[in-house]
Amino acid sequence: MKRWSRQRRTTALLLGTVLTAVSLSACGGGPGDGSGSGAVGEAEIRKALDKPSELTVWSWSASLPEVAKAFEEEHPKVKISVKNVGTGPAHYTKLQNAIKAGKGGPDLATVEYSAIPQFALSKALVDLNRFGFDSLEEKFTPATWEAVNVDGGLYELPL
Repeated sequence: MKRWSRQRRTTALLLGTVLTAVSLSACGGGPGDGSGSGAVGEAEIRKALDKPSELTVWSWSASLPEVAKAFEEEHPKVKISVKNVGTGPAHYTKLQNAIKAGKGGPDLATVEYSAIPQFALSKALVDLNRFGFDSLEEKFTPATWEAVNVDGGLYELPL
């Protein structure tokens, strides 16, 4: 296995954690069911990683396919399909249309900080606090942390 830089390992870890959270949220409710009924425990996350799963990620990030591949190597029962559906308004229009239709959307999507409120306030995103991600706050600068928090909910991990 190639030696990974600390940043790449951290990105892979965060992606893996978020992918796990998103796949678990799909079991707990529909899109926008971010309120949850409590935190998800580590045992539940491990159980989800051992269950055959397929996840779709919409992102324009050129490095994400490689990170997803590394995640699949570590968790072979989870298959990740990374799709570049565009950037900016084209990406957000497709995402919003899929949300309104209730089908055809990704399990996970890259969303710029400036677009998070529009999706969070419409209940289209899962609050990651329910998965314990609020404990990572000290790993990020205050400005980036605030950019992914809306009305007390955490809707993305800063990259």
